[in-house]
Amino acid sequence: MNHFDDDAALDDLLNTTNQALLAAVEAELDLEVGLQAVYDAAPIDVGPDSLMTWEERHPDATGADLRSADLSHALLTGYHLAGADLTGANLHRASLGGADLTQAVLAHADLSRATLIGTRLTDAVLARADLSRTRLMHATLRRADLRRADLYEADLTGASLIGTNLLEANLAGTNLVGVRWSLDTDWPPPFYQSIRIWSEEVDFGIFMVRADYARDLTPLPELQPL
Repeated sequence: MNHFDDDAALDDLLNTTNQALLAAVEAELDLEVGLQAVYDAAPIDVGPDSLMTWEERHPDATGADLRSADLSHALLTGYHLAGADLTGANLHRASLGGADLTQAVLAHADLSRATLIGTRLTDAVLARADLSRTRLMHATLRRADLRRADLYEADLTGASLIGTNLLEANLAGTNLVGVRWSLDTDWPPPFYQSIRIWSEEVDFGIFMVRADYARDLTPLPELQPL
């Protein structure tokens, strides 16, 4: 696990890794191939670690107890954190691109300005988490619990919100272009009509937010029954 306390160094590293990871995800590369592209694009001087195997580079922290842990600025790209308990953890500006956080608990966690490009968050608990200005492009959030989460100006371009619970979440300024959602996705009531109008059905019961949604990120008032 790598921590970066120098903001400039972190920004340079993240800009390079984010571009490589996003390109890999959009090209639908295999996870290992995609993350290898990230390392190739932004090599990190880790000495002997350059000879480490895939498993050694990405230790299995499945089910780990990381409650209230300080992981701010941590480089956790590709880590295996399925089922981990990160309740109240500080992940501000952490890099979790391509990580596996399936069924992880991140309630009340600070993920502000973190990078979660292509991250797997299926069935994860993110209730009341701070996801403001977080990069969640192409992340999988199927059936995730995002109740009362703060997604202010977060980027969810191309993310999967199928069956996700977003009740009382703050979606002010959130980029939802290309997001896939379903009839059992729970949107905050003020947003549902706007999302439905700006989406098209791409499969039975599955919708995708159109690109022109970016022109109007303001929720429409609830339609009154006739």
